[in-house]
Amino acid sequence: MSRKVFTPEQELLLSLPVSLTHEAWFEAVHIEHPKSFSELAQRLAFTLKAGYHELCQQPYSKPVKFSLYRHSPSGDRSYRYFLQLQIEKIDADFPYLLISLPKDERIGEIP
Repeated sequence: MSRKVFTPEQELLLSLPVSLTHEAWFEAVHIEHPKSFSELAQRLAFTLKAGYHELCQQPYSKPVKFSLYRHSPSGDRSYRYFLQLQIEKIDADFPYLLISLPKDERIGEIP
């Protein structure tokens, strides 16, 4: 996301706090036995960057789906898997952005 000028709508979205559901955090950010603190920070930064990038491309879609390739949260670094996430603006008393797994992929959820 190497923009020099953002639209007013994009600037508003980029100013909102961001929250991740437990499931999204576990799949996208958490890693067992990280090599260093920076490995965890990098996973969080890549998740936020991918979400912001897609949100700025589609500011009026709700929710906006995005994806990344990740090493498993178990710490197995021998392969990467495809992870689909979504980001959406939650209009509450204090608006915020929520990153979550798409509903059909939430862990432990019964339809």
